[in-house]
Amino acid sequence: MSTPTASKKITKLHEFVASTSEVRCLALGPKQSRVMVTGGTDNKISVWIIGRPNLLMSFGGHTASVECVRFRADEQVVASGSASGTLKVYDLDQGSCIRTLSGHKAGISSLDFHTSEMLLASGSLDTRVRVWDVRKKGCIFSYQGHTGKVNSLLFSPDGKWLSSAGDDGYIKIWELSSGKLLQDFSSHAGPITSLEYHPNELLLASGSQDRTAKFWDLEQFRMVDESQPEATGIRKLTFHPNGDCLFTGSQECLRIHSWEPWCCYETVPAGWGKLADMRIVSDQLIAASYSHSSVSVWTSDVTTMRPFRKDDESVNCMEECDKLSASHRGIFEKYDVNKSPTDDIAREHSQSDSSDHEDISSNNNPQAMDFGPTPDEFKVVRVHNLNKNISKEILKQPKIQQPTPQDDFNRPRILKVASEEAFPQARRIQTENDSNERLRKVLEDGNISVLRHRLQTHRDIARHWDPQNPIISLRRAINTGEQEILIHLLALYNQRLSLWTLNTCLVVLPELRYLMQSHKLFFVQTTANTLRLILKTFGPVIAINVNQPPPTGAGVDISREERYEKCYDSFAHLNSIRDSISNAKFDMNTAEITQIFDEVKQAFTVLDQPDLFYGTPPINKL
Repeated sequence: MSTPTASKKITKLHEFVASTSEVRCLALGPKQSRVMVTGGTDNKISVWIIGRPNLLMSFGGHTASVECVRFRADEQVVASGSASGTLKVYDLDQGSCIRTLSGHKAGISSLDFHTSEMLLASGSLDTRVRVWDVRKKGCIFSYQGHTGKVNSLLFSPDGKWLSSAGDDGYIKIWELSSGKLLQDFSSHAGPITSLEYHPNELLLASGSQDRTAKFWDLEQFRMVDESQPEATGIRKLTFHPNGDCLFTGSQECLRIHSWEPWCCYETVPAGWGKLADMRIVSDQLIAASYSHSSVSVWTSDVTTMRPFRKDDESVNCMEECDKLSASHRGIFEKYDVNKSPTDDIAREHSQSDSSDHEDISSNNNPQAMDFGPTPDEFKVVRVHNLNKNISKEILKQPKIQQPTPQDDFNRPRILKVASEEAFPQARRIQTENDSNERLRKVLEDGNISVLRHRLQTHRDIARHWDPQNPIISLRRAINTGEQEILIHLLALYNQRLSLWTLNTCLVVLPELRYLMQSHKLFFVQTTANTLRLILKTFGPVIAINVNQPPPTGAGVDISREERYEKCYDSFAHLNSIRDSISNAKFDMNTAEITQIFDEVKQAFTVLDQPDLFYGTPPINKL
């Protein structure tokens, strides 16, 4: 792994204020990533041209915060979902809203357009997935199976399947023709944040708050590989357009992965924070993140990163990944079932430059190529494409020893020449001796960048600290996307009961579910203390108010209505946390962790029997 340099740096293209209040979501255009749409708590969506800070157009109509936005493939239509559960579809050419769709009982959390451009899928906090016919203005499918918020939706490239994933850690594959669940996967230990189909193979990648990316075979419906854990949860992932590798983005860095066997080609530090979308267009990485009311656009040249960088070090890295397994990297067939793998291989040979063969041998009458191996040995053409590029680069080096004319021209022999003759042993040993030093430097540079960012954030929170309104600091900590900052703030709040109100609980509770699934003992201890404080102080009044809703009819008690809404929302969040604790699998199975979870589970009994508990907070704390 090489030391980050300026040529590989992820740079901020520009930053601008995108909302008069707070940005809640954004999406890049899927075609060229030249346009971007944002949504926020001002109940509007805004369309921007990347590189220009001026607003292109803006649409209203929502009555609640816009929580999710999505472009159609042609970038002419935008869909948005609000916290009230309403969907709106906007035609950018007409400059107007063309559809309003209702049916979800809670906020919209994910969207995706079908390849036919007439269907729209939506996922919600109500745990349901719905498919809408935009032309007929109606819901044609409603899928129920998740037990938490649906974070990601994705139609398959052929349009036959819909994949959904959410807070419950499950991936579900739905068949559109039958409307039934085809398969589900449950290997992630935390909420799943992103899904991505491979552009050429029956392969699905998933990224999660458990800090790993996993690769799923959709022919045999099994997990085929997974990445090593990152420092923080994965927020977004995307395949390179040629399908050779997967890019994963966390709040601290960008990583480039291969699979079967797994290999991390590159780790590039990034200071983007709350990453919301990421795409590869014309060898350029385009990413977008948001914080408070601002949006930042980031870019980097992919050709300066492995495995796309044309240098010896890049080739060595790819060669090592290939040597880790006796089998080829992929195992999947192409989507086109009528085309055999040998057809693709034959086409590769027919398109090869004749100069490549001349570099191998001076024989002007080579024998016909032998396609003797069975199709099972050629399950994925991408591997051959990748290896061909390696050989081609090496064979064009002027100092490489030429093989004898007796060598034949089959591809395995070409790869053998490249791997054995192109790299002298002394040079290979030198690279191995230097690898630890390069790894130390890249980790050191990345850690310094992360620590500087955290220090700046701590100073920002301290500068805006208001004892009379502690929610401001909590929101700032949450918006950074860094759990370390939030957990230290919660540790402070746990010592000062006067800072807590039901409003404070509503801000904190959605984050506690993720914090309880952390791999760090201090995080789990602090989160458990926060939960026990909330349940002891507010649990009885929450349960009593939920069980005794305000009466309907003439006359409205506004304060009681508001108190009921706060209690109802808090009750829903607490039950979601209780379910995740009961079903979650944790790596730290120590006696201390077991005791912590037992105490938290016991504290939750206040929601079932509120009359047995005392200490109800005064009315002014609600």
